[in-house]
Amino acid sequence: MKRTYTAARLYTALSEEVIAPGAVTIDAEQIVYAGALADAPADVELVDLGDVTLLPGLIDSHVHLTLSASEHVLEDYSNDSDQIKLIRGVEACRRALLAGVTTVRECGGQNELIFALRAAAAGGIIPAPRIIAAGGAITTTGGHCWFFGLEADSEADLRRMVRAQVKAGADFIKVMASGGALTPRTNPAAAQYTPAQIQAICDEAKRLGLDVAAHCHATESVICAAQAGVRTIEHCSFLTPEGIVYDQEAARAVHASGAYVCPTLAIAKRAAASLAEDHPLQQMRRRMGGTRMANLRRLHALGVPFISGSDAGVTLNPFEDFAYNLTELVDQVGLTPHQALQTATRLASEALRRPDIGTLANGRSADLIAVHGNPLEQINSLFEVRAVIARGVRYQ
Repeated sequence: MKRTYTAARLYTALSEEVIAPGAVTIDAEQIVYAGALADAPADVELVDLGDVTLLPGLIDSHVHLTLSASEHVLEDYSNDSDQIKLIRGVEACRRALLAGVTTVRECGGQNELIFALRAAAAGGIIPAPRIIAAGGAITTTGGHCWFFGLEADSEADLRRMVRAQVKAGADFIKVMASGGALTPRTNPAAAQYTPAQIQAICDEAKRLGLDVAAHCHATESVICAAQAGVRTIEHCSFLTPEGIVYDQEAARAVHASGAYVCPTLAIAKRAAASLAEDHPLQQMRRRMGGTRMANLRRLHALGVPFISGSDAGVTLNPFEDFAYNLTELVDQVGLTPHQALQTATRLASEALRRPDIGTLANGRSADLIAVHGNPLEQINSLFEVRAVIARGVRYQ
């Protein structure tokens, strides 16, 4: 049955234009009209959402659905049964959806759990965003996130691992190209793989029609990933043994490659106001935050495209906090609200090669949200979600 949602304002994400008043007509799971209310189809049920802005459902390009987002993530993951991990994933999906996120890219978890969540979401069994899933992340023996990763070291084993993930049903390949803070005894400031090893992963994935997302804190891992042809660079921290340092060679390599950067800006943003001054996360934010934001400003000025991902599930990073990643782009990096919104709509859909999502237009998936106020003027409006429609079903 067709239904038209009307609102005081409509932002389709196809341009910076705000249409007032606006309307979106859906037929089952598909949009059949998006534009001015005056031109909306006649003889269709109308649902007036009032003084809100309609916009595409948001795309969170980096989550870990089965992590607890507590202060003790690694301990939780070690102690949780698979059943508890799965229940955590169901609750994470619900929280993300009600925050206006209608698509998530799941960047690392046990195959059997993540792919089950994906199937449950697709089948409407649980309230959930659409899940685009890597399953297990490829890492070195004992490397970053080995506890849900797929350990492989030689080029032959890496190629075999890519093929195994394709066989298992992965939507894309995730590789841990550097160490990470979540995993003891790994080194975030050093690459985990050689350029030839990263190239082997990318070549095998490309041969089989999948893109690669690379976790990259270390500068040398950023360069390796860009030169190998990964689709997205996660974090892109420019971390060296001396700390975060902007690296012009690495920045140029990223720009030349055409890769999208997913900076995962807002980890522990909500918690920062209440954490003790000597808490490790506070110390890290103080030590690295300003330099990191300055580096992102330089990347943006260079023309490197950003997509927004939260890294939700890691320490003190809840799934309902995705909007902080857009507000930080505006408040700290200097993007306009329109540019920030693009990182969670049109640009994200491009990076994920999913033209069916991320914009409101005839033929696109019926994923739309309504927020109080006008996010093109006040990006913080994204925290005031009034309605969520995902694949044609209204959840809020």
